[in-house]
Amino acid sequence: MPSQELNIDSIVKAVVARLRELAPSAAPVDATTTETNQTSNHHRIDSSPVTLVDLRKELGRDWSQVKVLEVPTGAVVTPAVKDELRAAGIELQQFRAPASRTDVSQDSFRSWLVAETDFAKRLAQRSDISGWKCQAFPDLLAATQRVGRHVKESPKHRVVWHTPKPFAATLVSQEAGKSRCVQLHHPDQLPAAMAQATPNIIILDANLWEEQAVVQLLKRWCE
Repeated sequence: MPSQELNIDSIVKAVVARLRELAPSAAPVDATTTETNQTSNHHRIDSSPVTLVDLRKELGRDWSQVKVLEVPTGAVVTPAVKDELRAAGIELQQFRAPASRTDVSQDSFRSWLVAETDFAKRLAQRSDISGWKCQAFPDLLAATQRVGRHVKESPKHRVVWHTPKPFAATLVSQEAGKSRCVQLHHPDQLPAAMAQATPNIIILDANLWEEQAVVQLLKRWCE
């Protein structure tokens, strides 16, 4: 129902706004002047959002040596992570990642597949999806920035985003200007999605979408 869709959209925007209000206020550190991602008491996480699962995966069980955790400028850090860091006496800082050297406006492609490195490389080698430009990004934040630039560059650009974090990708895509984002579970859903939402961003769960199904979707969207 339209009222339910509006309510969900409002909730998503409110959550993102609240998380950003809770973002660290420390001055960003320029990543170009930092020689390493971590020292004995500094640790850096390059992805966004930063969740407890990410934190524990990065730091393991023993956090006693960590004094500072650095996250990208603008990264979403969940309140649970902030509570854990505060309890452990770990300072939260931001760092400014180097700007990308790729200029979207100089690229003639208008159809983009954004995915993790290995998957993007495999599809880039295929000859049956020549109309698509495959781009590899190692983390959610970098992919988010690229997707946002694509849809802002031109209303004719379209993006298929193949990611292991589809819900986070859908959430952050809502904030990209001029974005119309949907998440699909099967190529057969494309006609209904086009009729109901005319999306320019399609999110695919990398845990469910195998290579051949993605190729099938890309071909159908070009028809």
